[in-house]
Amino acid sequence: MIEKNVIEAVCSGVHKASTAIVLTHNIDFLFIESILLPRLRDIGSPQLTIFADAACAANTFRTQEHLVTKLGTRYRVVAVDLGTARRFHPKAIFLHGDASASLVVGSGNATHGGWSSNQEVWSDFLFPGDGGPEIAAFIPYLERILSYVPSAEHIKAETLGNLTEASNSWYSTLSPPGGLAWTPGAKPLFDQILDVAGREVASIDILSPYFDPSATALSRLAALSQGSVRVFLQPRRAGLSRDLAASLPANVRLQTIEADAEERRYKFIHAKSYMIQTPTARFLITGSANCSSAALLADDTWGNAELVSIQAVNEQDIVEFWSRHNVTDGAPPLPHVHPSEEWAVETTELRVLSARKRGEKLEVFFKTPYEIAELRAHTRAQNSEMLPAYELCSDLAIFIATGMISSIWLSATLLDGTVVVSAPSWVDDERALSVGGAERSLRERLESAAARGSLLGGEFLAVLELFDQHIQKPSADRGSRPSTNDHPLDLSYFSEDDIYTDSWPTASPLFSSALASGGFNEADALALIHSFFQTQGEAAPQNTPPNGQSDEDSEGEDQEPEDVQRVQVAQNLSTAAQRFGRLFMKIENSLAHPEYVASRSPARLSSDISALAILMIFARLKGGLSPADYRTRTMAMWNVLFFGASGNDGVVPRHLGTLPEPERSAAILELRSAKLTAAMAAWCMIDWANADNDARRFRFGAAELASRHCWLSEGGDRETVLLELDRIATKLMPDHRDELMSVWQRWLRDGHAMAAFRAALSAIGQRKLAEASSRKELRKGELVWQSGKGFCVIAADLNKSMSKNASLMSVDREELIKVRSEFVAPVSGLLHGEFAISDNVKRQIADLINELDGQAGSVTT
Repeated sequence: MIEKNVIEAVCSGVHKASTAIVLTHNIDFLFIESILLPRLRDIGSPQLTIFADAACAANTFRTQEHLVTKLGTRYRVVAVDLGTARRFHPKAIFLHGDASASLVVGSGNATHGGWSSNQEVWSDFLFPGDGGPEIAAFIPYLERILSYVPSAEHIKAETLGNLTEASNSWYSTLSPPGGLAWTPGAKPLFDQILDVAGREVASIDILSPYFDPSATALSRLAALSQGSVRVFLQPRRAGLSRDLAASLPANVRLQTIEADAEERRYKFIHAKSYMIQTPTARFLITGSANCSSAALLADDTWGNAELVSIQAVNEQDIVEFWSRHNVTDGAPPLPHVHPSEEWAVETTELRVLSARKRGEKLEVFFKTPYEIAELRAHTRAQNSEMLPAYELCSDLAIFIATGMISSIWLSATLLDGTVVVSAPSWVDDERALSVGGAERSLRERLESAAARGSLLGGEFLAVLELFDQHIQKPSADRGSRPSTNDHPLDLSYFSEDDIYTDSWPTASPLFSSALASGGFNEADALALIHSFFQTQGEAAPQNTPPNGQSDEDSEGEDQEPEDVQRVQVAQNLSTAAQRFGRLFMKIENSLAHPEYVASRSPARLSSDISALAILMIFARLKGGLSPADYRTRTMAMWNVLFFGASGNDGVVPRHLGTLPEPERSAAILELRSAKLTAAMAAWCMIDWANADNDARRFRFGAAELASRHCWLSEGGDRETVLLELDRIATKLMPDHRDELMSVWQRWLRDGHAMAAFRAALSAIGQRKLAEASSRKELRKGELVWQSGKGFCVIAADLNKSMSKNASLMSVDREELIKVRSEFVAPVSGLLHGEFAISDNVKRQIADLINELDGQAGSVTT
């Protein structure tokens, strides 16, 4: 039979997949998370939806609930309940991307046994290629399955909705459907097969591990065949009892089948196949259907859901199909009692069919034969609680639940006072499940690297590529608007007294610009970056120790040891630095796209900016960006995001300016966060201690950010922001923790001083400002104030008595300004003027000038 590595068979046909769909009867969640998801990551981390039998999924989840980590957030499992004594039994994997689609149909469940250790049969189909009819036939089958799923519109859009998109070039050229037969349907599977093969049957070969207790299906096949019906049975696994075998029609011949290799004979032959010989052709039917009435003879009203492929084959195909197996006459020893079905008929007093969380609304579809007086949901989360139903219908209950919920169970009070309870069920977090493909790939790449403890080779460059793809794609919450009702629109900021209080942490000297690249654990740094792509409340990934290895990431025979790879990376940093620069320029261009800000919610935008900050710092720490390149690229990013051409019309403030009130205030409130403030503080201040001109502009650019956009520097109360700063320092720069904990205050003071300084001078004429200083000799890089332009630095040494014109450079953007030298107003002189500027502001501006000059005390107030 056609055994194969089914995961590789389906994945090899799609280079970059956007959607993955699995059909299975039984499911092993741990197998999915440890084997399937890592392989899907290699082909683009497609959105994964698994349809499984409701009873089987519930039973497995009961035993694995505390072990699974990604169910309901990275992948969705749809529990399919066909009704009493009916089971969802098909087995298939379907992948598609923009350029191709791949399908496998077979007999194996999504478990270690079904996809690895059992002897199964699989047929694979690829399009473009000769698999078009089967793939075209699979799509309506999935639609049929969805009809059994409660409130399936969203899942249908998720699994099939993007097929018709113009980017999926293969879909419009699909062949007419064919090559598959499936149930439930109006016509039994038996009749669908004969519609293809014809009813003039010469012989049939049957391989099935299970038969119905009356052998009705086998007898129907025997009656159809004009010749022999061979039934292949595995020793110690035969699915027929002795008494049943003795009553079979005379043309049924029982034979023994075993693997030819001794080491494979212990493997369960779980394959199901039917070889039908007609006078003119041979047909091979393979898939999920056992030789039972529920599989072959059922119609739309009873029986199982099944899926098989029907292929015309030749003699060589048949020889190949039975290769690696020995068939001998005579049945193996048969059991006295007919083997039980693959499953037992289950009855349930209360079953959760699905639990889906959208925001604070938890929708639970359930099934019960009783009338319910009261229903409660019991959450399994960080703080478990009991939730009363907010709305209750015959099969749907709505609860209000905050935070992340991993699973629930229901308890119901019936009309007679009896209490019944359900088994536990997972919860689908719709926000997490709906993230875009680029974001999924980015999250998984970071998570994998964090678990391993490092980024090796070109992985960090790949992370930057994925981040660029992420910001080019609309986010999952792109249609959401900031709420104006759920919270008071409090946009208050720190007062001057708050900022200059003595209760702040003691300020430390700024750390050296020659920042060492060591001193931080890469696993922690990667986990920090990953955290900006997690759903609120989502558990952080569990990192393995840096020296530990998983099966997935163990070194191959030809792979260099990790320490050797690190040396190779270090040797290639000069080359990599150019690629880092190009990638950050790509990200800058993507950020500048008009649709970028409008395509995501304020909360997602805040996380994007935070992640970008940490990525830049990480590149600087790993040596991918020199100090000068770091400052250049950072200023370029800030120009795009915040400053723009005028200093206040970057893509973020420009978008905020289009929003009416109170929506604009609500958006700013969602943008503000302690995480963003901490990330921006680290981004701003990692490279301050440098006397180069661009370093002066860098610090002033940071101060301008805080002065023009207070929500960046004041994202929370002092304790919350300090906690986030501590988190970043601990994970990213532990050797400089004390410095980072104190520089936020400096940034706040800088921003406040710049804003107050600007407000005090904006109404005063430039000539009067220039007259506040009698100095004639001004040096290159000295800070000056220019009305309408703000803070600038002198581009070349200047003698106001000898030069008519002066060249100034804006501190927050690349702009050279020509002015009359007599109108140049040094900021050092303005600090001594009477311009309604507080002593706090004067001292802070003086501190800025002195520290940047490296001449402490040269400017006094």
